[in-house]
Amino acid sequence: MKICTECKIEKDLEDFGKHKATKDGKRTKCKVCRRLEDKEYRLKNKNVSELYYELNKDKISNQSKSNYLKNKTKILSKNKLYRDKNEDKIKKSRKKSRLENEDKIKKQKKEYRDNNKERIKELRQINIKKTKLHRSSDRGKSVRAKAEAKRRAIKILGAFENTNHENYLIECLYKFCQFKTSETEIQHHVDHIKPLSKGGKHNPSNLQILTAEANLQKSNTY
Repeated sequence: MKICTECKIEKDLEDFGKHKATKDGKRTKCKVCRRLEDKEYRLKNKNVSELYYELNKDKISNQSKSNYLKNKTKILSKNKLYRDKNEDKIKKSRKKSRLENEDKIKKQKKEYRDNNKERIKELRQINIKKTKLHRSSDRGKSVRAKAEAKRRAIKILGAFENTNHENYLIECLYKFCQFKTSETEIQHHVDHIKPLSKGGKHNPSNLQILTAEANLQKSNTY
């Protein structure tokens, strides 16, 4: 245990950063106080920091790359360990960030699409070729077979959980989907509103009819 010289609270040694010059090898101020101190300094000296970065951009970039390459294994293992320990925290943080910056993200995506139309078309064609190659490979066939088996199992389980009337409605929905396809000459699919892969049920309340194009665009989102 050690007392922080800033907040005067006794804390575990793990709450203090490393420092070779001290007897116990730890800093005198705890990590929380150090962070607050650093944040306050950055806010006070924002212009100075920005000016320094602009004048030394290449130097900083080279140092960062050199440090990353030198400690790549250590950095990756440390990052993985943090992600595994804080999975829920990271998910919540990302979700919060997306919600807070929803309009900004949409704007950025639209700008990117408008400025990179040819590149996006090119990437789509590459991805289509990759997908076709993957599907025709032994691994791709195995993955698809497992996925289809899983879907069938969920549907069968759903049929047992549903009432007879609900199963009858599902059957009618599939027949109506076939009718729409033949009448309009446009391929239609029965889609799960909440995908089976994300916990959705094979139940009439979770089914809808979409064109094949709309269903493929929707993918496994909801």
